[in-house]
Amino acid sequence: MIRNKYFILAAALLLLNPAMQVKAQGDQRTQSTRIADLLTQLPANDAKLLAANMNDILQLGDVGLAALIMGLKAPGAGNNALIEYAAGGFAAFASSGKQENARKMSVAAFTNAIGNLQDKQNKSFLFSQLDLVAKNDAIAILTPYLTDQDLADPAARALVKIQSAEADQALLTALASSTGQPRLAVINALGDRKVKGAVAEISKSAADQDSQLKKMSLLALARIGDLSSETVLWMLRNSPVCI
Repeated sequence: MIRNKYFILAAALLLLNPAMQVKAQGDQRTQSTRIADLLTQLPANDAKLLAANMNDILQLGDVGLAALIMGLKAPGAGNNALIEYAAGGFAAFASSGKQENARKMSVAAFTNAIGNLQDKQNKSFLFSQLDLVAKNDAIAILTPYLTDQDLADPAARALVKIQSAEADQALLTALASSTGQPRLAVINALGDRKVKGAVAEISKSAADQDSQLKKMSLLALARIGDLSSETVLWMLRNSPVCI
């Protein structure tokens, strides 16, 4: 939370300094050199430098930001701290105030990187950044992961943050064929979003023999609060899974 406030302050400083926004217009360095130079300046030690860093990333464009992010290494293969700091900082910057172009750039870059990175931990990190900037433009990249045993949960949480009928529909569609851990993630997300159209399907899982699935389903039904699930919740109120 403190770091996000720091990014927002830096974003405000950037908006108040138009000269910084044209800084890179005459930059003749290659993209890889610009990325390498940027990473040597991170983490920023004051708001002025942080604002300059965010502007440097903005000047990279979505292709350049994706290239930076695709430098992420698999766990144990390298230190990802600076790249994660850059991506996370720009996501926070893009989500603060009137930064729609930066937000779109973030989504495009994260989408590109998610599609090219192989390591699931790195993908999960990017899903967490989409929490900050995703709108309907991120639904297409998130939806396929709703069936992934490891990534369904962060993908579903990112869809919840979008808070749109289209994102809700993506979750509802995935529910019909979901199993295992992905089903738990989707049911939890639909409960968070209070999607009444999910009640009938979730009610089936509320009667499942799997205690974890039953508990998650009952919690989701309780959050949705639809009258049609009142009987199910009442009959199971003293079930061991509810205690």
